[in-house]
Amino acid sequence: MTNRIQTNDRSDEFRRETLRDLLAERRYLRGIEAHNPLAALIAERVVAAHNGRAARFDFLWSGSLTDSLSRGKPDTEYVASSDRMGGLGDIRAVSDKPIIYDADTGGLTEHFALDVPRLELCGVSAVIIEDKTGAKRNSLYGNEVEQHQEDPAAFAEKIAVARRPSATVTSWSSPASSR
Repeated sequence: MTNRIQTNDRSDEFRRETLRDLLAERRYLRGIEAHNPLAALIAERVVAAHNGRAARFDFLWSGSLTDSLSRGKPDTEYVASSDRMGGLGDIRAVSDKPIIYDADTGGLTEHFALDVPRLELCGVSAVIIEDKTGAKRNSLYGNEVEQHQEDPAAFAEKIAVARRPSATVTSWSSPASSR
């Protein structure tokens, strides 16, 4: 390993296009969790032989579990999304792989609509949310912790609001102010 700092000059759009192309191939993708630049560098450089061919990771996963635990916090959506987003720039600087961000439940719909454009600015290629409601509990607990599914219409609305162009503008209007 060299002593120079590795920087990445790939654009965020390049990462998004790469992910779209990978998904269009309709094959299993290999991803690995990266909650800091060291993990991203390892993912960037690891090559393994699989069926006589070189196999690499296709994307990085920014998961709430390791992001929370590395801060000594529980994986219960306790760590603010703004804190989680803070480290994405450092990860992005050392890897040109697409970043998929685990946003847990996405939180309140109004907050999620504001978070998605910020995640795009942080270089995230895709956001995954769970269809759970109530206090978040890590799924590693299995059936020991009761979990409830979000109402399908409310879940669909959360996704729709986040996908709207200029979601930050849309989320500022309220029914009372449009009368």
